[in-house]
Amino acid sequence: MASAEVAIGSLFSGVGELDLGVQSVLDGRVAWHCENDPRAASVLARHWPTTPNLGDIREGDFDRVEPVDVLTAGFPCQDLSLAGPRTGLSGPRSGLWQHTARAIRSLRPSLVVVENVPGLLSIRAGSGTGEDDEAGSLESCPTCLGEWTGQPRMRALGVVLSELAGFGYDAGWVCVRASDVGAPHRRFRVFLAAWPATDAPPRGRPPAAHPHGGRCRGRAGYQPQAKGRYEPAHRGQSPAHWWGGYLPAVRRWEHLTGQAAPRPTAPGTRRLSAEFVEWMMLPAGWVTGTPGLSRAAQLHLIGNSVVPQQAAHALDLLLTDWVPPHILPERRRDARAEGGAW
Repeated sequence: MASAEVAIGSLFSGVGELDLGVQSVLDGRVAWHCENDPRAASVLARHWPTTPNLGDIREGDFDRVEPVDVLTAGFPCQDLSLAGPRTGLSGPRSGLWQHTARAIRSLRPSLVVVENVPGLLSIRAGSGTGEDDEAGSLESCPTCLGEWTGQPRMRALGVVLSELAGFGYDAGWVCVRASDVGAPHRRFRVFLAAWPATDAPPRGRPPAAHPHGGRCRGRAGYQPQAKGRYEPAHRGQSPAHWWGGYLPAVRRWEHLTGQAAPRPTAPGTRRLSAEFVEWMMLPAGWVTGTPGLSRAAQLHLIGNSVVPQQAAHALDLLLTDWVPPHILPERRRDARAEGGAW
C-alpha cells in the first residue's frame, strides 16, 4: 500500500522522534502534530513544512481534525519520573494524559502508540505523598507492575489501561532500552500499543486478568557483537583517542547509524556538545541544524526525545506479540530488512 494510506496523528510531538520510529515501521504520513513549545515547533516545521501543528493539546478540538489511522503520544513524564515530584497522573504535566484519552475517544484510531518513562509502571496514579488515592485498593499485581508494603493502590499504568478499556481498546506494553538497538546509552522506556478490542483475545495475549505478557523485556533485540567486531566497514568514524574505554560503544553506534561521532565537548571548552548528544539520540542536525535555538534549548529538546530506532524496535515487538494482524493489514514493514543507515 502507498505510504499516504496510513495517516499518523502526533500528540506531544516534541521534535518528532516517536513519529520517525513509527513511520519507519508502518510507512505512512504525519497528518498533523500537536506541540505547543515554540522551540520544538520550529524543529517540526523545518522537517514537516506542510504539516499543520494544532498547538496546545488542551485547546484541541479532535472532532474537527483530520481522522488518523495511528495516534502517537509521548505525554509528559515529569510527574512519573523517579527524579520528579512523583505526583503521578494527578500532576500538572503527566496529568495531560487526560487529553490523550480525550483525543482517542474522539478520533477512534486503529492503533495508539504511547511512550513514557518506567515510572508509568510503578508510580501511583495520584499523589506520591503516601496517602491513599481515590482508587484505594483497586489493584494488586506484584508480578506485573511491582509492589510495595501496605495496601495496594492503582498505579499510573492501571489508570491508562482502565481508561483505554473504557473506550473499548485493548492494550499491550513492552520496555526497551536504547542500548537494545545498539545506542551507547541505556535510556529505558515503556512503549504501549492500544487497538480496538475484539471478542477474541488478541494473538499472544493470555486471558489472565493481569496478563504477564505485558511484562517488560529487558534485553530483547540488539545484542552486542563479539569483541573486535565493532569497527565499521566505512571510514565515517571519529578519532579513536577521543573515547578511551567507550570506544567499542561509540564505534558500534557509528556503524549502525552511518554517522561519525562528533567531538563530545564544544571546541576549546569542557561544555557538553549538543551535537554529540544529538548523535546519541537523533539524525545529525535534526535539532542542532534548526536556526535560532540556543545550546540550552537544543539540549532540552534532545533530552526530551526518544531514540527513533528504539521506538521502531518496540513497535515491532508490539505488532508481533500483541496487536492483532487485522488492525493494520498489509501496512507493516521491517525497515531494518532494507539495511542502510537512518
